[in-house]
Amino acid sequence: MESKRSNRSLCLFGHCAYGGRTVSIIGGDMTNTMAKPKLNQTLIVGVFLYAFLLAAYLITNSLLKESAIYPWMIITLFTFLNTMMVIDSFRKKSKVSGITVKEIKMPLLYFAGIVLYALLFSWTNYFVATGIMLVAYMLILKVRPIWMIPIIVVGYGTFVYFLFVVWLRTSII
Repeated sequence: MESKRSNRSLCLFGHCAYGGRTVSIIGGDMTNTMAKPKLNQTLIVGVFLYAFLLAAYLITNSLLKESAIYPWMIITLFTFLNTMMVIDSFRKKSKVSGITVKEIKMPLLYFAGIVLYALLFSWTNYFVATGIMLVAYMLILKVRPIWMIPIIVVGYGTFVYFLFVVWLRTSII
């Protein structure tokens, strides 16, 4: 029974503990023996693309048949390409490095924010939805000093109002 100690690790019988993680060093190969759940990012992207393509297809069903031909062609092409990507992901599953849930948390949070922005945009107008979205994202990104957030939001809203409503005379309210 051989035991090696260092200031950072405890090694016993060919396994070392580093900060709560156990790694095997038998045969000179350091492999993680405490498996973290890994997600294949290609499959995650594929699932989201399938959901988006299904929603796009359902939206185009309300169009006239002649008007829906081009969107259906694009949806069919993207579905084919997405299927090829997912199949390729299964073939290379052992070679593809995965991602953890912790790594994908922030991108999913931003995606949910964009979905909420789109819903808020449909319930209110551009200025209200964009102001709320700007404040929320600036707080998430920890914009400092905090007193700059309302100045930026009001300045942006004023600029857009004068550019599009007053000068270009478009209706975005």
